[in-house]
Amino acid sequence: MDKTSQPSTPVRAESFYFDDDPMAIFLVDNQLFKVHRHFFIEGSQIFRDMFSQGKTCEEAEGMSDDKPILLPNVTVKEFKTLLRYFYAMKSPTSNKKLLADVFAFEQDEKLALLSVAHQFCFDQIYEYILGEIEPGTFSVVDRVRLGDKYGLKDWISSAYKVILERTADQKLSQEEAHALGFDRAVEVLEAKISILHEVHGDHPKKFPPSTPCDNPFQSAFSSYSNRRPCQCCARWMNDISTQNPQNPVSMENAVARAVEKLLL
Repeated sequence: MDKTSQPSTPVRAESFYFDDDPMAIFLVDNQLFKVHRHFFIEGSQIFRDMFSQGKTCEEAEGMSDDKPILLPNVTVKEFKTLLRYFYAMKSPTSNKKLLADVFAFEQDEKLALLSVAHQFCFDQIYEYILGEIEPGTFSVVDRVRLGDKYGLKDWISSAYKVILERTADQKLSQEEAHALGFDRAVEVLEAKISILHEVHGDHPKKFPPSTPCDNPFQSAFSSYSNRRPCQCCARWMNDISTQNPQNPVSMENAVARAVEKLLL
């Protein structure tokens, strides 16, 4: 470098140049938290807007215990998990094991972080923790409920797939039906009957007997709603599951098509 040349103007480090960062006080479930505003401003447009309103210290919420920022729809567990994530991300340690331990969230902590990140639009945190959660580790009921709550189609499709791949004698549970709701429960049962016909063909011997009922959907729905299947139709459904059709269709393909239709 030419010693006679003028030094260039210093550039602020993007990630590690902090403006004056006063603490903010939050009230969650009757507990006060005093933490750095930086994390909230950096990660969420909601909090960026909140802290950019330019109120005086006397007017602004979060400047004293007497006037904290209220977070009424957040649990202490959710908020603590969020703070744990914030401060772990800025930890100066180079100890990889320590960092791994800090980020080793339990399943309930992952769900807590997912909830608060979704609620306050911490988009990067939401995407990160969602990638750390495997739908297959949850029950059908939880997949449906979480899928509905966060608009996760892959979670809903995973739940449908489990239900549709069951054998004829594995009924939809009352809790699963409640999570799905009446309309979706009916659609899933219709899809199950359709899959049985598609996979095992339409040979007359494969239709249910005319007595005591001649409607396979009605039989299946009665089984769901009354919790007691028609024995005649139950035998029919078990029989066709073991027959070899003349024009076999892959169960996997039939289920995949049914799931795709259910998601429309």
